[in-house]
Amino acid sequence: MSFLVKNLSNIDNNESLELLAKKFIPFPNNAITMIVANGGMGKSFLALQMALKFVKETPNKKVFAFFSEDNFALIKERAELINSKILKANALNSEEMKNIFVASSNTEVPIFFKDNVFDDKAFEKFTEFLKSYDLLIFDPLIAFYNANENDNSQARVFMQKWANYATRQNKAIVFLHHSDKTGRGSRGASAFVDAARLVYELSKSGSYKNSLKLSIIKDNYNVYKYYKTKNINVFPK
Repeated sequence: MSFLVKNLSNIDNNESLELLAKKFIPFPNNAITMIVANGGMGKSFLALQMALKFVKETPNKKVFAFFSEDNFALIKERAELINSKILKANALNSEEMKNIFVASSNTEVPIFFKDNVFDDKAFEKFTEFLKSYDLLIFDPLIAFYNANENDNSQARVFMQKWANYATRQNKAIVFLHHSDKTGRGSRGASAFVDAARLVYELSKSGSYKNSLKLSIIKDNYNVYKYYKTKNINVFPK
């Protein structure tokens, strides 16, 4: 085993702090971002908007988004509405749109735990499939976690695998996650949020339904200086 060690005075201040989509919803590369909200709040709409913004700002990069609760037709319809009504952009057949790839409820979800033990071979097989994509979106997190969602030990193993993968393979990962029953925290084990380096919360803004409040509730990358709590259009008018 080899250890990477650097003298503190020689570390570049900008090392491993690459933020993507600074003009929209900043999120770090090489790390996990989580968006937490109640069901039906608009997480999937927001994630699609993030994907569309990402490929427009970085047309040489690719997105893979797994919307496990929606079929292909609904995903396409939502993307077209967002693109035309919110982003005021060209049709989805433009060149940059060809860099967004989606899986749906029609697609088999990979199984990572067998008899309560994490299956490294299954993880390696799935991540091998993901190697050509730069931004990975999983909706919702719990659909990809087939262990006890309240078990911190199992949740920590699952999230650490993804965190290590993001760092080593230069990936940005976004998990969409449900709020708990109180609506004031994330569902399940605390290890889910612990492993994320940036966590946003999507909630009602008190104004018309198209506008929701997106707030930073965990920030290990000082994203706050680029993005403060604000209302954001999620649902197309």
